[in-house]
Amino acid sequence: MAGEPDGSHESWVGGHQKIVEALREMAGKKDLPFLVAEETLWLLDGYASSMSQLPGTVQQAQHYLDYFHIEEPELLPEKMLELFGALKGRASNWFNLRNSSKAVAESLIKLAESIQAQGEEVVSCACETKALGTEPEKWGALNLPEAIEAYDKAIVSKMASSFTVLKTPIQHFQASIEHVQAGLAEFRDEARFKLMPVVQEKMRALNRLQRARQFELSLMEFPQSKSYVHPAASGRACAVLKVNLGKMEAGLSIGVAGVGSIHSLWQGIDAYIDQSEHRLLSMETQEQLANFMVQYRIFLAQWAGIKMFAQEKLLSFEAVQ
Repeated sequence: MAGEPDGSHESWVGGHQKIVEALREMAGKKDLPFLVAEETLWLLDGYASSMSQLPGTVQQAQHYLDYFHIEEPELLPEKMLELFGALKGRASNWFNLRNSSKAVAESLIKLAESIQAQGEEVVSCACETKALGTEPEKWGALNLPEAIEAYDKAIVSKMASSFTVLKTPIQHFQASIEHVQAGLAEFRDEARFKLMPVVQEKMRALNRLQRARQFELSLMEFPQSKSYVHPAASGRACAVLKVNLGKMEAGLSIGVAGVGSIHSLWQGIDAYIDQSEHRLLSMETQEQLANFMVQYRIFLAQWAGIKMFAQEKLLSFEAVQ
């Protein structure tokens, strides 16, 4: 009976449905660091805005840190300025990636619209066949002969050729998603492997400084020197620095978790598109026409759901500025 898929059909349709369900489930978990959730966008936007305001000169760094000199080399204003520069650059990269991620959602909507438009054409053609008839809801119950008549074969050939129009939107989406994936992976790994270790090393340096009695004694030997922090101010300077370093570390952690989530999401959609493209471009058989159309209508219904999901995510990007 038509509608009973073979193994490849079952895997194809089941895979699509799982992606849709997974996207919905992940988007609904507010406690999950999921980048396209408004809460996480707000956190990352706030992090990037905060980092973009870090000092850009030695003088600004001295004012921000509240000291001119310090015994720990890692905490010197000049060394801290190097970290500030890296964090500011990464903040700028986030806003670029944000726009690229938003563009992927827009591209996914256009792809879904292209697939739906092409799908309407295919279903319309199928309704013209003698084998299927004009009532799609009954196609799954048909018992059809193995051979397809010549008249129907011509229609099937026309249906198959219509799939070529999907090549351009699919390729465009794949290009945009690959660009975003590469950028997000680099953004995540920069925080994980480059910046977080630097911030953590400076935290360790600060802890060493706070424990060292020699630091306070050396300051007391030069009470008039402007190049050293006065003992009365050293505790305040260290406290301010500790708070600021803690904020940097927390912000980087948010970035790693959030970007890792969106990276996984787009990888899932990418795999979904690969699976769809392969199936679409290979659906040129003239056998089991009814089964093909039953499965294809499921495919179209799922793409309608994906379009709605992409529209919701696009609204998230636009709502959080």
